[in-house]
Amino acid sequence: MAEFLDVPVITSFDGKGVVGEGNGFSFGVAGIYGFVGGGKSQSVLENCDVVIAICLPDMSKALSDKKDMQVRKLIQIETDLMKGDTSRYIARHTFESNDLAVSLPKVLQAMKTEKEVMKLDFQGGLTKPQYGGGYENDEKINSHGCMSKARMNLHPSNHDPKNAVKALDVMDSKKFCYPETFFEIMSRHLDEDSILCADIGDNALYMASGVIAKKGQRTLTSEHMGIMGFGLNSALAASLSSSATPITNCATATSANGSCGRMRKVLAVAGDGGIQMSLNEIATMKDHGSQNVLVVIVVNKRLGRVNNETWGPGLRADGCNLGSPDYIKLFEAYGYPNGQVLSTSDEIVIEETIRKGWELAESQGVAVVVVQQDPKVFPTMHKITPASGHVAWEHYLKEMNKERNVGFKSSGRISSPSFGQIPGFHFSQDTTSKLDSLQDWIEGFETTQTSSYTWIGESFLSISPAAVFQHQLTEMNPNAPDVFATQEEKDNFDKDFWAVVMKGFSISELNEIIEKGTSNGYPLRFQILILPKDAIFKLHAHPNVEVSIGMQGTLYHYYLTDYTFPKHELERFFPPGSPYPTDETIKDLMDEFETCMVIDDRGDRSRFVEDVYASRGQVGINPAGSVHQSFSSKEGGAMLFVLWSGCHCNIKLSNVKHKLGTELLREV
Repeated sequence: MAEFLDVPVITSFDGKGVVGEGNGFSFGVAGIYGFVGGGKSQSVLENCDVVIAICLPDMSKALSDKKDMQVRKLIQIETDLMKGDTSRYIARHTFESNDLAVSLPKVLQAMKTEKEVMKLDFQGGLTKPQYGGGYENDEKINSHGCMSKARMNLHPSNHDPKNAVKALDVMDSKKFCYPETFFEIMSRHLDEDSILCADIGDNALYMASGVIAKKGQRTLTSEHMGIMGFGLNSALAASLSSSATPITNCATATSANGSCGRMRKVLAVAGDGGIQMSLNEIATMKDHGSQNVLVVIVVNKRLGRVNNETWGPGLRADGCNLGSPDYIKLFEAYGYPNGQVLSTSDEIVIEETIRKGWELAESQGVAVVVVQQDPKVFPTMHKITPASGHVAWEHYLKEMNKERNVGFKSSGRISSPSFGQIPGFHFSQDTTSKLDSLQDWIEGFETTQTSSYTWIGESFLSISPAAVFQHQLTEMNPNAPDVFATQEEKDNFDKDFWAVVMKGFSISELNEIIEKGTSNGYPLRFQILILPKDAIFKLHAHPNVEVSIGMQGTLYHYYLTDYTFPKHELERFFPPGSPYPTDETIKDLMDEFETCMVIDDRGDRSRFVEDVYASRGQVGINPAGSVHQSFSSKEGGAMLFVLWSGCHCNIKLSNVKHKLGTELLREV
């Protein structure tokens, strides 16, 4: 299905092995346990619009932000869809079947047969998603050999980001073994029916990111319960369960019942903290005859996950240092001799040690390999980074709460912008040069041009405005440069945009925009507007809020001071879930307004005045009901990136009864 849709696949930690991680569609494990592809893969989930969840018990990481707000659309596939499953997260579509192994291939075949009828609309291919600027199908990710993937970033334990370095640059590879190298090599020694048993802590992070799972492998975890000692306990259960089930998928069966006599490999991974919470189960393994279990103990002499976390200013994690017994002698005392110790990152030595470990596990039931890890090196927690819109909204709400807490009577805006401009965007010199290079293209038009548009819907905060702008610009001009060349430039544009939005509108306006994707009832959309030189709009009122970002050139306007048309007279209602208004619908609405819009004489209370509306980096903010006539100069055109509904309430000049400043207005 992933191959047909041409989309990436990620799994929960306990789903590791459901799909083979050696192909170009697999991006490994989601959440804090990292991704096979490294840092870029994390943005697959962060920036996607739709999640197809197949038997996913915990959807929080896949669907919600850190405030547990659903920010992605859900298509839910389950074997047993119980009442209440969708009470927390809303699914756009659900599919239930008692036997997905039979049903899903039929669904896939139907999709292939009806491909043209379905009119699939998705951004196919492992390339940058349309609006998220996220994952890329680079060579490292697309060619998953056991040793071809990028390794995790690791950091020294002082938590100073300036000192962030690669593990192999920090660690003495002759005294310590780098765990991810160990687990990468371990991947070669695991079969398609092997069982992986994970504990909790740094060792689990290394295992999740290092082992490249084969399709058919099973991973046992304690999920969010965080049970130290679970690795050995689950290995006990897995070994006894697998020993009771004959393996029939061997290349050559040797027993009378069709079994080849081979026991499934069970890999148990634990840290020196977790293993000491369940050591007594080694005796249980001996008593019940566990078979083919290899226990890997990652020793760093501390509770690494607690010790390495940043707890806040002036806080530190005390009591995390650990002593350990001699694990080799301990396992020997339980009846499992000849354990192995690894204190080198030499891949040849690691390969041989793992081979000997599995030979011992097969011959004596249980074997142990102790991996000596440098305590100064630890794995990065791959936490989901919220989209910048969500960060800005959270900050806004905190500021509003501060105002309330100090007894300040808020007007509804943190700061009230002027009609025309508020401080806006900071473009790099490279971005400025690229925008300048578009001026001749802009001047080549004779009439106002618009790009395709992107409705914000209910996912406004999850959209990357920088990615939307680049996508629309490239559609209009395939030869246009990548205006934001680096991720930092894209992030800065997005942050500036959200700062403008949060400062430019009232809390009630923001609530409607964020919750419904509308303003004064009108669905909002992103769009590029290009005005050639000496172009002019009709005089109009704004039925909804509007943000106009100057990208190139300058736009001017004549605006009516101290006046807004009554919002309720401009309000329209488009029912939730109904199709977005078409261009024809909007045109009809504009024609309707033009027949009835009248501005009464306001005496000396208001006046039409001329001003700059938006130039490069400046932002025009239009409250609902504001009135102006915008135009480009006779010397040059302008390009704007706007958030609007596409609708203007045009006003005939003959219906303007007001007098002051009307001599500026031009008939269109």
